[in-house]
Amino acid sequence: MKARHCVLAALVMALCAACAPKPPAPPTYHLAPEYCPYDARMVQFNGDSVGAGYAHQVRLPEYSLFNASQGAGTWTISDAVPLISTRVKQWIDECGVPGAVVIEGGFIDLTRAVSLETLRGEVLALSDWLEERGVPTIWVAVHPIPRVSNYMAIQENRIAYNEWLTTSGEPWGTTVDCTAAMEQPEVPGTLHRSFWSQIDIWGNFDGIHPNQAGYEAMARCVEPVIREVVGTPTP
Repeated sequence: MKARHCVLAALVMALCAACAPKPPAPPTYHLAPEYCPYDARMVQFNGDSVGAGYAHQVRLPEYSLFNASQGAGTWTISDAVPLISTRVKQWIDECGVPGAVVIEGGFIDLTRAVSLETLRGEVLALSDWLEERGVPTIWVAVHPIPRVSNYMAIQENRIAYNEWLTTSGEPWGTTVDCTAAMEQPEVPGTLHRSFWSQIDIWGNFDGIHPNQAGYEAMARCVEPVIREVVGTPTP
Protein backbone atom coordinates (compact mmCIF):
# COMPACT_ATOMS: atom_id res chain seq x y z
CA MET A 1 0.00 0.00 0.00
CA LYS A 2 2.80 2.39 0.92
CA ALA A 3 4.53 1.69 -2.40
CA ARG A 4 1.29 2.45 -4.27
CA HIS A 5 0.93 5.76 -2.42
CA CYS A 6 4.54 6.65 -3.23
CA VAL A 7 3.99 5.99 -6.91
CA LEU A 8 0.78 8.05 -6.91
CA ALA A 9 2.53 10.91 -5.14
CA ALA A 10 5.36 10.82 -7.66
CA LEU A 11 2.88 10.93 -10.55
CA VAL A 12 1.07 13.92 -9.02
CA MET A 13 4.37 15.76 -8.51
CA ALA A 14 5.42 15.08 -12.10
CA LEU A 15 2.06 16.32 -13.38
CA CYS A 16 2.35 19.51 -11.30
CA ALA A 17 5.85 20.11 -12.59
CA ALA A 18 4.69 19.69 -16.17
CA CYS A 19 1.87 22.18 -15.66
CA ALA A 20 3.92 24.73 -13.73
CA PRO A 21 4.12 28.23 -15.19
CA LYS A 22 7.35 28.64 -17.11
CA PRO A 23 9.45 31.80 -16.82
CA PRO A 24 9.91 33.83 -20.02
CA ALA A 25 12.32 32.32 -22.50
CA PRO A 26 15.78 33.80 -22.12
CA PRO A 27 16.38 36.77 -24.40
CA THR A 28 18.46 36.34 -27.51
CA TYR A 29 21.96 37.75 -27.17
CA HIS A 30 23.64 38.72 -30.42
CA LEU A 31 27.41 38.47 -30.31
CA ALA A 32 27.82 40.92 -33.17
CA PRO A 33 25.70 43.31 -35.25
CA GLU A 34 24.25 42.22 -38.57
CA TYR A 35 26.83 44.34 -40.38
CA CYS A 36 29.75 46.61 -39.64
CA PRO A 37 30.39 49.47 -40.33
CA TYR A 38 27.02 50.80 -39.24
CA ASP A 39 24.67 52.90 -41.31
CA ALA A 40 21.67 55.07 -40.42
CA ARG A 41 19.39 51.98 -40.26
CA MET A 42 21.27 50.42 -37.36
CA VAL A 43 19.82 50.67 -33.84
CA GLN A 44 22.11 49.40 -31.08
CA PHE A 45 20.51 48.41 -27.75
CA ASN A 46 22.54 48.33 -24.55
CA GLY A 47 21.70 47.56 -20.94
CA ASP A 48 21.19 44.67 -18.52
CA SER A 49 18.95 41.57 -18.70
CA VAL A 50 15.78 43.69 -18.73
CA GLY A 51 17.28 45.73 -21.55
CA ALA A 52 17.93 42.51 -23.44
CA GLY A 53 14.42 41.25 -22.74
CA TYR A 54 12.46 44.24 -24.02
CA ALA A 55 14.84 44.88 -26.94
CA HIS A 56 14.16 41.33 -28.13
CA GLN A 57 10.47 42.29 -28.40
CA VAL A 58 10.99 45.47 -30.42
CA ARG A 59 9.36 45.18 -33.83
CA LEU A 60 10.83 47.70 -36.25
CA PRO A 61 11.33 45.87 -39.56
CA GLU A 62 12.51 49.03 -41.30
CA TYR A 63 15.65 49.09 -39.13
CA SER A 64 18.48 46.70 -38.36
CA LEU A 65 18.39 45.94 -34.62
CA PHE A 66 21.44 44.89 -32.62
CA ASN A 67 20.66 43.71 -29.08
CA ALA A 68 24.01 44.25 -27.35
CA SER A 69 22.51 44.21 -23.82
CA GLN A 70 23.96 41.70 -21.38
CA GLY A 71 22.57 40.08 -18.26
CA ALA A 72 24.23 41.47 -15.11
CA GLY A 73 25.26 44.63 -16.96
CA THR A 74 25.79 47.64 -14.68
CA TRP A 75 27.24 51.14 -14.76
CA THR A 76 29.70 50.65 -11.93
CA ILE A 77 30.35 46.96 -11.13
CA SER A 78 31.96 44.70 -13.74
CA ASP A 79 31.68 41.40 -11.84
CA ALA A 80 30.76 39.16 -14.76
CA VAL A 81 30.39 41.23 -17.93
CA PRO A 82 31.76 44.56 -19.20
CA LEU A 83 30.21 47.76 -17.90
CA ILE A 84 27.29 49.11 -19.92
CA SER A 85 29.40 52.09 -21.00
CA THR A 86 32.23 49.80 -22.12
CA ARG A 87 29.83 47.73 -24.21
CA VAL A 88 28.34 50.85 -25.83
CA LYS A 89 31.77 52.18 -26.77
CA GLN A 90 33.05 48.81 -27.98
CA TRP A 91 30.73 48.58 -30.95
CA ILE A 92 30.67 52.27 -31.82
CA ASP A 93 34.47 52.33 -31.84
CA GLU A 94 34.46 49.28 -34.10
CA CYS A 95 31.51 50.02 -36.37
CA GLY A 96 30.96 53.79 -36.27
CA VAL A 97 27.89 55.89 -35.53
CA PRO A 98 24.54 54.03 -35.74
CA GLY A 99 21.13 55.51 -36.45
CA ALA A 100 20.64 55.46 -32.67
CA VAL A 101 21.92 53.80 -29.53
CA VAL A 102 19.26 52.92 -26.95
CA ILE A 103 20.58 52.60 -23.39
CA GLU A 104 18.84 51.07 -20.35
CA GLY A 105 20.26 50.07 -16.98
CA GLY A 106 20.96 51.08 -13.40
CA PHE A 107 18.76 48.67 -11.50
CA ILE A 108 21.60 46.47 -10.28
CA ASP A 109 23.66 49.51 -9.31
CA LEU A 110 20.80 50.75 -7.12
CA THR A 111 20.44 47.34 -5.45
CA ARG A 112 24.17 47.44 -4.68
CA ALA A 113 23.73 50.76 -2.84
CA VAL A 114 25.56 52.76 -5.50
CA SER A 115 24.81 56.41 -4.77
CA LEU A 116 22.65 58.46 -7.11
CA GLU A 117 25.54 60.88 -7.49
CA THR A 118 27.86 58.10 -8.67
CA LEU A 119 25.23 56.67 -11.02
CA ARG A 120 24.53 60.07 -12.55
CA GLY A 121 28.25 60.64 -12.98
CA GLU A 122 28.69 57.41 -14.94
CA VAL A 123 25.73 58.21 -17.18
CA LEU A 124 26.99 61.73 -17.86
CA ALA A 125 30.51 60.49 -18.65
CA LEU A 126 29.08 58.23 -21.37
CA SER A 127 26.70 61.00 -22.45
CA ASP A 128 29.65 63.35 -23.05
CA TRP A 129 31.45 60.64 -25.04
CA LEU A 130 28.38 60.08 -27.24
CA GLU A 131 27.79 63.79 -27.73
CA GLU A 132 31.38 64.33 -28.85
CA ARG A 133 30.80 61.76 -31.60
CA GLY A 134 27.32 62.95 -32.53
CA VAL A 135 25.68 59.62 -31.69
CA PRO A 136 21.85 59.87 -31.57
CA THR A 137 21.05 58.55 -28.10
CA ILE A 138 17.89 57.34 -26.33
CA TRP A 139 18.04 56.80 -22.55
CA VAL A 140 15.45 54.41 -21.08
CA ALA A 141 14.46 54.93 -17.43
CA VAL A 142 14.62 52.10 -14.90
CA HIS A 143 11.45 49.97 -15.13
CA PRO A 144 8.93 49.56 -12.27
CA ILE A 145 8.92 46.33 -10.24
CA PRO A 146 6.18 44.33 -8.44
CA ARG A 147 4.97 45.82 -5.16
CA VAL A 148 5.77 42.45 -3.51
CA SER A 149 9.39 42.53 -4.66
CA ASN A 150 12.16 42.44 -2.07
CA TYR A 151 13.78 45.18 -4.12
CA MET A 152 11.09 47.75 -3.33
CA ALA A 153 13.69 49.15 -0.90
CA ILE A 154 15.25 50.94 -3.88
CA GLN A 155 11.95 52.44 -5.04
CA GLU A 156 12.70 55.95 -3.79
CA ASN A 157 16.08 56.03 -5.50
CA ARG A 158 14.65 54.47 -8.67
CA ILE A 159 12.08 57.25 -8.92
CA ALA A 160 14.66 59.92 -8.12
CA TYR A 161 17.06 58.59 -10.77
CA ASN A 162 14.31 58.40 -13.40
CA GLU A 163 13.18 61.94 -12.63
CA TRP A 164 16.73 63.25 -13.04
CA LEU A 165 17.27 61.26 -16.24
CA THR A 166 14.06 62.41 -17.91
CA THR A 167 13.68 66.00 -16.67
CA SER A 168 17.11 67.49 -15.90
CA GLY A 169 18.17 67.96 -19.52
CA GLU A 170 21.70 66.89 -18.57
CA PRO A 171 22.09 63.65 -20.57
CA TRP A 172 22.73 64.10 -24.29
CA GLY A 173 19.89 62.93 -26.50
CA THR A 174 16.33 61.80 -25.82
CA THR A 175 14.84 60.10 -22.77
CA VAL A 176 11.85 57.82 -22.26
CA ASP A 177 10.23 56.55 -19.06
CA CYS A 178 7.94 53.54 -19.60
CA THR A 179 6.54 53.54 -16.06
CA ALA A 180 3.15 54.90 -17.20
CA ALA A 181 2.86 52.07 -19.74
CA MET A 182 3.74 49.38 -17.19
CA GLU A 183 2.46 50.49 -13.78
CA GLN A 184 -0.51 49.41 -11.68
CA PRO A 185 -2.88 52.43 -11.56
CA GLU A 186 -4.00 51.63 -8.00
CA VAL A 187 -0.38 51.46 -6.83
CA PRO A 188 1.46 54.03 -8.97
CA GLY A 189 5.11 53.39 -9.68
CA THR A 190 4.84 49.60 -9.28
CA LEU A 191 4.67 46.98 -12.02
CA HIS A 192 1.16 46.09 -13.23
CA ARG A 193 -0.04 42.78 -11.80
CA SER A 194 -0.51 41.34 -15.30
CA PHE A 195 3.20 41.88 -15.97
CA TRP A 196 4.51 39.99 -12.94
CA SER A 197 6.59 36.95 -13.86
CA GLN A 198 5.53 33.87 -11.90
CA ILE A 199 8.45 31.50 -11.45
CA ASP A 200 6.92 28.44 -9.76
CA ILE A 201 3.64 26.65 -8.97
CA TRP A 202 3.55 28.12 -5.46
CA GLY A 203 2.89 31.62 -6.73
CA ASN A 204 6.34 33.11 -6.22
CA PHE A 205 7.27 35.96 -8.50
CA ASP A 206 10.47 37.29 -10.03
CA GLY A 207 11.10 40.56 -8.21
CA ILE A 208 12.99 42.18 -11.08
CA HIS A 209 12.05 40.97 -14.54
CA PRO A 210 8.66 41.48 -16.22
CA ASN A 211 6.95 38.61 -17.98
CA GLN A 212 6.58 38.37 -21.74
CA ALA A 213 3.63 40.78 -21.79
CA GLY A 214 5.61 43.26 -19.70
CA TYR A 215 8.56 43.16 -22.07
CA GLU A 216 6.19 43.68 -24.99
CA ALA A 217 4.63 46.71 -23.29
CA MET A 218 8.08 48.18 -22.68
CA ALA A 219 9.03 47.58 -26.31
CA ARG A 220 5.87 49.32 -27.53
CA CYS A 221 6.75 52.26 -25.30
CA VAL A 222 10.23 52.62 -26.80
CA GLU A 223 9.43 51.92 -30.47
CA PRO A 224 7.87 55.31 -31.36
CA VAL A 225 10.78 57.12 -29.72
CA ILE A 226 13.21 55.20 -31.94
CA ARG A 227 11.19 56.09 -35.02
CA GLU A 228 11.16 59.75 -33.98
CA VAL A 229 14.92 59.86 -33.38
CA VAL A 230 16.09 57.79 -36.35
CA GLY A 231 13.46 58.90 -38.85
CA THR A 232 12.69 57.08 -42.09
CA PRO A 233 15.73 55.08 -43.21
CA THR A 234 17.09 55.77 -46.67
CA PRO A 235 16.90 52.62 -48.83
